[in-house]
Amino acid sequence: LFDTKRYLEYFPLNISNLYSYEIMSALGLISNHIGLVEVYINGISKGIFHEKRVINESFIRQNKIMPINVYKGENHAAEKNLTLNSNLFENPFLWSKVSIFNQFKDQDRRDLKLFLSKLKSINTKKNIDITINDYIDLKKFSKHQAYYVLTQNYNQLWFHNMRLMIDPWKGQIDFIEIDPFISNQIGSRFQFDLYSNDLVSFLSQSSEFNFLKYNELWKIINDEILTSTFKKIDKDLSKIIISSDRDPDLNRKKIIEDMDNVKDILEQNQKTIKEKFLSKPNSSWANTENYFSLQIDDIVPISNLELEFKKEIPEWIAIDLNNNKIADKNELIKFEFENSKIKIPLSLFANRTRSSDFENDINHLSEMKIVKTRFNFIISKKLKPIKVNAENIFSNQKFNVEKIQYISASLPNKYNYPIGNIFNENSSKNIETLSGNIVVNENKIYENFVSILPGTTFQIAPKKNLIFKNKLIAKGTENQPIVFRKQGDENWGTIALVGAKTSGSVLKNVKFYGGSGGNFEQYRFTSTLSLHNTSNISLDKSEFYNNKIYDDVIHVIYCEDIKLNNLIIKNSYGDSIDVDISKNIKILNSKFINSGNDSIDFMESSGLVKNNYISKSGDKGVSVGENSVVNFENNFF
Repeated sequence: LFDTKRYLEYFPLNISNLYSYEIMSALGLISNHIGLVEVYINGISKGIFHEKRVINESFIRQNKIMPINVYKGENHAAEKNLTLNSNLFENPFLWSKVSIFNQFKDQDRRDLKLFLSKLKSINTKKNIDITINDYIDLKKFSKHQAYYVLTQNYNQLWFHNMRLMIDPWKGQIDFIEIDPFISNQIGSRFQFDLYSNDLVSFLSQSSEFNFLKYNELWKIINDEILTSTFKKIDKDLSKIIISSDRDPDLNRKKIIEDMDNVKDILEQNQKTIKEKFLSKPNSSWANTENYFSLQIDDIVPISNLELEFKKEIPEWIAIDLNNNKIADKNELIKFEFENSKIKIPLSLFANRTRSSDFENDINHLSEMKIVKTRFNFIISKKLKPIKVNAENIFSNQKFNVEKIQYISASLPNKYNYPIGNIFNENSSKNIETLSGNIVVNENKIYENFVSILPGTTFQIAPKKNLIFKNKLIAKGTENQPIVFRKQGDENWGTIALVGAKTSGSVLKNVKFYGGSGGNFEQYRFTSTLSLHNTSNISLDKSEFYNNKIYDDVIHVIYCEDIKLNNLIIKNSYGDSIDVDISKNIKILNSKFINSGNDSIDFMESSGLVKNNYISKSGDKGVSVGENSVVNFENNFF
């Protein structure tokens, strides 16, 4: 093992790849690239190479990721299956594992099959979930796509160059970027919505995703990422030149020319993006008998509408999303008054539709076509505006939208909906209150804010789970604790708080009897209480007894700022508290009695352990391993 790496790969210097890798690194995208080296064998220089990590279990740990499956998609060249459809997204058996999640068998592809089936079925559903049941971190994937647009790189192809991570602890997937390049589009049509596989094709039709992607792209070209990339590589230029003089296949003049050429391409791409984003969106409006209609026919959205009326101000406005010519309750929008004008803080996109030059498979490499799209507004008393202004959200410039006599455009498709918090929703409807005696016979997912009242008791069937994906406030009292217990002799599964939306959750005076763990949809849980990929959670004055089968009573993973205070944990099957790849985890004033394994186990984490009582641990009282940094104060063992 050399500097935490066991295997390395070396590829000849490619200037385009070098700049592309540096941009990815600045965006925080995962790749296998380490840097440039001059390679010597037996004291003789063999030239300049890209040093890369082999994608395997070690690569995953080096990137602070838990053990997971990583799939290699290469249905190409020597690895091509000649008799099968080339599309990797049509067949999980076209993929091979390069990193294996050691809690399942090597040939177990259930996680990949589940994801591909979810992706394949999403288009058959009326209401589109662009996250595909939370598989997709939209912000992270918007960075991938923004990078592709800037570099005009479309290298994650439907038949090869795919490296797909499936993380059951987050319930998410991600790409590992390999073999990137920078495409010379000078003189060609610049692609803002390019797709190269089924997943990107799906995401690129969504107004929500494109809004995030364009905002990320706008940040990139304004945050001097290119300038810092150029400076970083220029700083190493003298070393590159010295090494190139020892490489018979390189010469300093060619290297400098290639660097200048790549810089020119990137600067031209940056200029093209900025010009388009600062331009006035092509849009128009018209009044009809039933509607005020606004149409857009451009890449960038039209935003922050300002409608001026002649005399009377409307009482309400709705967007006719279902095209039934009726203002339904869920279509009523919020707006602001100012003199004879109303302001609507939203963004509207033109439809994107897939196009292809391939006759047999529309999911092959191509671009999204912009389709002229109209949004119909219903206004109280059939009032009509006399003037419409809008804004370019990138330039912050307001402009007058041209009025026309007749609009001929498509209605927004199911992927395209207004962006902005504009609908008149009753916030209390989104808070689910639980109380009394609740019998849980099936797995239950809570998508909305949940409040559990004091004295509430959950009787949970064997192996069943309660999954919270939004904020949870569960505050019992000493006299009326909240209780999770099993229905019979067999233990239930897990109580899980999963994802960023659960941040700010509070659990107090809660008792857990007989939990375990288990698999649920794309998730893996190994504890009675599972805190996954979240932050700012407080657990106070709570008790845990007699978990079974799975390793942990409490599992904290991919978390930050978690406070565990005044807990009692008795007779744990394995570890009482297991903390993995997390920051600032405070374990305070708690009692750990008769833990089957470690009472507290840290891995790749930081935290504070203070004022705790630890007795009769089956293994260690506290294990601090694998690059963890933990402070200890006043603990009794």
